[in-house]
Amino acid sequence: MEPFITTFGAIDKRGVNVITINELRNYVAENHLDKEMIPKWQALFDPEGTGKITFRRFCEVLGVQPERHQAIINRPLYGIPTTGLRPEIFVIMQELPLQDQIKISEEAYRLTQPQDKFIEKEASEKLKRWLDTTYGRHWHVTIVRGSYWTTYTHIPNCSFHFKINQHSFIIYRTNA
Repeated sequence: MEPFITTFGAIDKRGVNVITINELRNYVAENHLDKEMIPKWQALFDPEGTGKITFRRFCEVLGVQPERHQAIINRPLYGIPTTGLRPEIFVIMQELPLQDQIKISEEAYRLTQPQDKFIEKEASEKLKRWLDTTYGRHWHVTIVRGSYWTTYTHIPNCSFHFKINQHSFIIYRTNA
């Protein structure tokens, strides 16, 4: 299985443990591989047609434990490389430059301290104000405890979901 894992790591140049079908196409073209690899991988690893293949799903289909094989691609298992992010920050999903992830997660972390005085409503309002002031208007901030489902449209490169302790932060920006 190691060659498959190594291939995934080579395709995932952004280091986010997710590869897109376009990244797969580019990899196939750059390495002069059989173009049939693309529909085969889509059928195996992205049967829902999302256009993305996660490392976790990739390993599940191969029948291997992602934790054991993560060292092969030399990246943390979840989300983005953690350089610059606090260990308390668990990235759920990101489409945001790393520097902005660091700034936003630091502000969110600051608002959660001390934990015994953390009030979700106040933190959400303060974080939204900070985002609007720092990055421009039209940011949306949701803080939830436990699991959630969400569907939304956002400006490209302006979406970030992460967890601090038991609270998930869903942050994104829209046009209006």
